[in-house]
Amino acid sequence: MIEAKIVKSRLSDCSMAYGVHITQRHEQTGDEQTIYLPANSAGDADRIVATVVDLVNRHTAEQAKRTD
Repeated sequence: MIEAKIVKSRLSDCSMAYGVHITQRHEQTGDEQTIYLPANSAGDADRIVATVVDLVNRHTAEQAKRTD
């Protein structure tokens, strides 16, 4: 199973940083591997998540889902 989730961090009182955590979990062992992809905005992060889920579900035997 692959999960893609938007993450945000407050940099200052008026500035936010956005990115995407993509986690692959091995169903039998429970082992996890996570990567972080930085994004320029919330909209970019949303597009990254949508693209990852679409590519995984179309082109691999694994299933991906969006988590919020």
